[in-house]
Parts: sequence; structure tokens; C-alpha cells
Amino acid sequence: MSQGAVALVASGVTKITYGHSNSEPDYLGWDLLAMLKTVLVTPAQEAAVKAQVNALVGLPSTRDVTDTELGQITAAHPEITSRALLRAKLRALLGDIPGTLNFGIYEDYVAFNNDPGLTQLDWGYLVDFDARVFEIYRGNQFGAPTVGRLVGLPQATGFGMRQLYPLQRVGLFTFTQVNAATLPTRWWAN
Repeated sequence: MSQGAVALVASGVTKITYGHSNSEPDYLGWDLLAMLKTVLVTPAQEAAVKAQVNALVGLPSTRDVTDTELGQITAAHPEITSRALLRAKLRALLGDIPGTLNFGIYEDYVAFNNDPGLTQLDWGYLVDFDARVFEIYRGNQFGAPTVGRLVGLPQATGFGMRQLYPLQRVGLFTFTQVNAATLPTRWWAN
């Protein structure tokens, strides 16, 4: 089990959602690649997903949702009538980017976990609809990152003898490369 996050970038704004477990490239990374291959077929499909990313509303925590905000969420999603139901829905959507985009609401990883340096993650993925790239990041680094967008983010302190550093970029694919790539069959599938 590994902790991960997915950053979605559109119109210069980055939105980071948590992927609680199975965030390795063979799981969450694979699912993101497969999702991207379905939305990068035409410019219209890509634009539609970018619009969904722009419309995503981030919540710092379901515990902090005001009654007014809950009422607005219930108006858009009648099945969500309480903070507990909202929390359950968002937990069910962890790592499910198409589901999160369709729901239109996500729990902001950085705010919820107070982790501005993204130091508590094993894996991270960045889908940038502005630059049209897909980036893969590896956590549990023994030093500050030297490659990728997280260079210069703060390291975490106060974890005993272990210092936690931001994620290091280990893969970069343009959308053209993602769309042209042949995804191999998962080795564990029957």
C-alpha cells in the first residue's frame, strides 16, 4: 500500500487530490494513462476534460464545510445530505479521477494534510492540460529533488531522525507520447 496524489493543472491552477493506496505506477499510474488515452482522442474531448478540471471545487476538509456550502453541494448532488455522506463520497472517489471530475468536488490534499512540500507521499502524478504533459514523481527521497516542478519546495521536519523531502520527477510524457503509446497488459491480470 502506498500513498499518492494526483495534481491536475488547467488554466494555470493546480488542484491536488489524494490517492490513498495502490498509488504505484502499475496501479494508479496505469489508470491515469488509460484515462488520458480515452480523453486525448480528439481536441474536443481534451477541451471538455480541461473544462471539468477548471470547474473542480476543492474543499480543505469535509469537516470544515459550512451549512451554506453543504446546501450548495446538496442542490447539485441531492444524494449528499450530510457531511458524513460527503466525506464517504469523497473517500470513495480517492484515486478515481474520472469519477472526481464528474462529481466536481475534491478534498484538497495539501490543505487537508498540511503538506505544502508534498513530502508524505510515495508517488505523485501530474496531468498538465496547459503544457500537455503527464509527469510521474517518486517519494521517499533521501535528498531534495533536482528535477521536476517540486524543486525548491520545503522539506518536512519534526519526524525524528528522518527528513522528508518533496517528490522527485522520474517520468515525463507529452500528451502526444501518451496517446501514441501502446499500453501493455497488466502482468497480474488473468
